[in-house]
Amino acid sequence: MAGSSFFKWADDPPEGVTIVDPEDCNYGLVDLKDEPYRLVTEEFRKAKEKREGEK
Repeated sequence: MAGSSFFKWADDPPEGVTIVDPEDCNYGLVDLKDEPYRLVTEEFRKAKEKREGEK
């Protein structure tokens, strides 16, 4: 799936990953409280179901 390597399970912390890598973007499927981003996770679910139906 295009873009699937762009996402990861959880977001980065607000203070960044490390001092060298201060990135703190919302690339996760869930926030720091482990709450899913509903729109994103729903689209991943739909894509998974579609792909499984193509087999």
